[in-house]
Amino acid sequence: MKEEFSRQYNKALDMIDEFIDKCPDDFWLSDEFQSPAWQVCYHALFYTNIYLSPTEEGILKWGESREEYHNLRRINEDREPEALKPYSREELKAFLEHIRSCAPSYLEAMSPEKECWPFWYNQNQLEFHMNNLRHLQHHTGELFERLNNRSPVSYQWR
Repeated sequence: MKEEFSRQYNKALDMIDEFIDKCPDDFWLSDEFQSPAWQVCYHALFYTNIYLSPTEEGILKWGESREEYHNLRRINEDREPEALKPYSREELKAFLEHIRSCAPSYLEAMSPEKECWPFWYNQNQLEFHMNNLRHLQHHTGELFERLNNRSPVSYQWR
């Protein structure tokens, strides 16, 4: 089962990697949506990395993470959203590689029937990995849908 999860994570990461490659520069930074494409990519990768870990203490954090950037932009009625320094494609590709390098040890340590570490989820580790994959694919699909509504782009279903 761990091998199957490894393959599915790699395929899901391949798809968001393909989005990063195909996303035009102006769309990468566009404020057309509440959260620009680069930030949705970072959010998806951030949670993929931390939720892959079977324990909170075992998270192998990416050294380039910026505090609070994983929170998708929220608009406060009293002020405009804070300007965030966008991550470049190269930076997020490095994050992707960090996740790929951590995934084998994360999955090897998985105990499918054991409770997952985020206390707010009432799931075992097996179900939580399915949840994590759904989250990554949700945002990958969201990004490709945004892009396709602007200008059709082909991509490879993995």
